Amino acid sequence: SLFSLTTDKREAERKILDANRMLRDVIGPDGLKGLSESIDAAKTGAADLGLDTQSLAANVDPRILKSGMATLSLHEDNIPVRHMGLGSRRLMAIGLQLQCMNQGAILLIDEVEHALEPHRLKHLLRVLLASTTGESYGQAILTTHAPATIQELGSAHTYAVTYDKAHRQTKIEKVDSGAQGAIRSIPEAFLAPRVIVCEGATEVGFLRAYERKLTLDNGGASFALKHVVVVDGGGSDAPKRAMAVAQHGHHTCFFADSDKVEEWSVSAAELERSGVKVINWSDTMCTEQRVVADLPSRLLGALLRQAAKAMDKEETAILQTVNMQLPENGNRLSSLDEANTFQDEARLRQALADAAKNNNWFKQIGKGEMLGEFVLAEAYDELEDRDLRIKLEAVKAWVYGEG
Repeated sequence: SLFSLTTDKREAERKILDANRMLRDVIGPDGLKGLSESIDAAKTGAADLGLDTQSLAANVDPRILKSGMATLSLHEDNIPVRHMGLGSRRLMAIGLQLQCMNQGAILLIDEVEHALEPHRLKHLLRVLLASTTGESYGQAILTTHAPATIQELGSAHTYAVTYDKAHRQTKIEKVDSGAQGAIRSIPEAFLAPRVIVCEGATEVGFLRAYERKLTLDNGGASFALKHVVVVDGGGSDAPKRAMAVAQHGHHTCFFADSDKVEEWSVSAAELERSGVKVINWSDTMCTEQRVVADLPSRLLGALLRQAAKAMDKEETAILQTVNMQLPENGNRLSSLDEANTFQDEARLRQALADAAKNNNWFKQIGKGEMLGEFVLAEAYDELEDRDLRIKLEAVKAWVYGEG
């Protein structure tokens, strides 16, 4: 163009700037009246999605200095809407689309969660549902990688899309209504091809520590690189949720305690028949009890210190908690270090296990992670023939496709 061939653009730019300032002044703060109907529609669409744009108007966009031509755009408080955040711009665009939708129209949104905080995303989804149900006039088709999206929509409005590379086929399946509990409680499980459903928070934390050990110490790939996600199944309903995940085509492993097997919502045999790999401790133990049973004697005192740290309590309080589990007429601990050489070791281990379980020493993800880091750093090499390591190795084999 002539402008691009001009060597000295300063005078031309100055003239264009002056002319467009004059144009903006002529238009004034109220914008172009002829566009008032369209502006009102944009305001309504924005307000429906939670954007406050009361001063929205059409005006000349200052970027004309770069493009060399005059353009009109929406402005809020005399600032072009294009200067809003990405999330706000997306909501503005979707709001305009909703206002323009006629009966039978289809709205397509790729990665609907992009640039939106979860609360704005969920509000948008509720508006979209209201706009496309009942006697409404359109349909919205969304893609997503966000747990918040499928959590909000639930099984009734969610379809799983998978691609079969071998046969070059895309498969779309409706999520079954029976998976509603799982999709609301562990939505991230439906966004990964391989899932480890843990019975509770302790197991999730322990596996986080284990993954870090495998990745850092041995140079192994992370769980994420193996397309594996670890989720908290939420206790007694965890087996049912693991089965729901497996029934929707996800390779699933169930990692659990063995102290409340009779309370499981689905039996181990049913899980195995559904294709779920079940890994749980031998005997009848929760994770804390398994650790206490397998830990070398020299580390029992150090375990108690980890408990004090996890519970944010004085060591004397932890000591008292353990002594309450010991018989009144027998030997009791006078210090944490004495646990390493306690005369009746079997009774002490039982007391430690009961104290840990009854007082929830490690019943959170962060605390379970702390427990795992301690055990894996201090004792893993000594646990070769113990159930704790055997079952962790089974998890490793499943993650890395070795078994």
